[in-house]
Amino acid sequence: MFALCPGNCSIAWLTLIQTAPMELPTLRAELKNEMAPYKIPTVLKVVDGIERNAMGKVNKKVIVQKYWPDKA
Repeated sequence: MFALCPGNCSIAWLTLIQTAPMELPTLRAELKNEMAPYKIPTVLKVVDGIERNAMGKVNKKVIVQKYWPDKA
């Protein structure tokens, strides 16, 4: 995953809540309609779930350890 983003870039982890599958190019096209181009994440990654702490906040440390173990 890190090779896809060699410098500073934005990455979004997505969990789909729809029953119908959504393709990433379709999602990217929808984002272009709703957001400024510089705000659209460079990398979109669909995951089964996003780790959260006891307070329900996204646990960024766990995400970094999971996807970039050498950066943790």
